[in-house]
Amino acid sequence: MLPCTYRRASQIQTDHVVALGAARRGGAYAWTPQRRLEYANDLDVLLAVDKQTNYDKGSRTADKWRPPRRAY
Repeated sequence: MLPCTYRRASQIQTDHVVALGAARRGGAYAWTPQRRLEYANDLDVLLAVDKQTNYDKGSRTADKWRPPRRAY
Protein backbone atom coordinates (compact mmCIF):
# COMPACT_ATOMS: atom_id res chain seq x y z
CA MET A 1 0.00 0.00 0.00
CA LEU A 2 1.24 3.51 -0.82
CA PRO A 3 1.89 5.99 1.97
CA CYS A 4 -1.09 8.13 2.82
CA THR A 5 0.42 11.26 1.19
CA TYR A 6 0.33 9.58 -2.22
CA ARG A 7 -3.39 8.89 -1.97
CA ARG A 8 -4.27 12.56 -1.67
CA ALA A 9 -5.31 14.34 -4.87
CA SER A 10 -3.13 17.33 -3.94
CA GLN A 11 -0.07 15.07 -4.22
CA ILE A 12 -0.82 13.89 -7.77
CA GLN A 13 0.18 15.74 -10.92
CA THR A 14 0.10 15.08 -14.64
CA ASP A 15 3.52 14.60 -16.22
CA HIS A 16 4.61 14.23 -19.83
CA VAL A 17 6.81 11.21 -20.59
CA VAL A 18 9.05 13.67 -22.45
CA ALA A 19 8.76 17.00 -20.66
CA LEU A 20 7.49 19.92 -22.72
CA GLY A 21 10.78 21.79 -22.23
CA ALA A 22 12.81 18.79 -23.32
CA ALA A 23 10.55 18.31 -26.34
CA ARG A 24 11.09 21.94 -27.35
CA ARG A 25 14.86 21.57 -27.04
CA GLY A 26 14.65 18.35 -29.03
CA GLY A 27 12.88 19.89 -32.01
CA ALA A 28 9.32 20.72 -31.00
CA TYR A 29 10.20 24.41 -31.33
CA ALA A 30 9.78 23.84 -35.08
CA TRP A 31 6.29 22.33 -34.72
CA THR A 32 3.21 24.33 -35.56
CA PRO A 33 1.32 25.77 -32.59
CA GLN A 34 -1.44 23.22 -33.28
CA ARG A 35 1.03 20.29 -33.15
CA ARG A 36 2.51 21.56 -29.86
CA LEU A 37 -0.98 21.81 -28.38
CA GLU A 38 -1.79 18.29 -29.56
CA TYR A 39 1.39 16.93 -27.94
CA ALA A 40 0.73 18.79 -24.69
CA ASN A 41 -2.70 17.15 -24.44
CA ASP A 42 -1.90 13.71 -25.89
CA LEU A 43 -3.09 11.07 -23.40
CA ASP A 44 -0.51 8.62 -24.76
CA VAL A 45 2.33 10.75 -23.36
CA LEU A 46 0.74 11.77 -20.04
CA LEU A 47 1.18 9.99 -16.72
CA ALA A 48 -0.22 10.52 -13.23
CA VAL A 49 2.76 10.98 -10.90
CA ASP A 50 3.41 12.16 -7.39
CA LYS A 51 4.10 15.88 -7.05
CA GLN A 52 7.64 15.62 -5.67
CA THR A 53 8.81 13.24 -8.40
CA ASN A 54 7.41 15.59 -11.05
CA TYR A 55 9.27 18.54 -9.48
CA ASP A 56 12.46 16.49 -9.28
CA LYS A 57 12.26 15.57 -12.97
CA GLY A 58 11.54 19.09 -14.19
CA SER A 59 12.29 19.24 -17.91
CA ARG A 60 15.21 16.81 -17.81
CA THR A 61 15.56 14.13 -20.46
CA ALA A 62 15.83 10.40 -19.82
CA ASP A 63 19.64 10.52 -19.96
CA LYS A 64 19.66 13.07 -17.09
CA TRP A 65 16.89 11.75 -14.84
CA ARG A 66 15.49 8.34 -13.84
CA PRO A 67 12.44 7.56 -11.68
CA PRO A 68 13.36 6.79 -8.06
CA ARG A 69 11.78 3.32 -8.32
CA ARG A 70 14.12 1.21 -10.45
CA ALA A 71 11.22 -1.00 -11.55
CA TYR A 72 10.09 1.82 -13.84
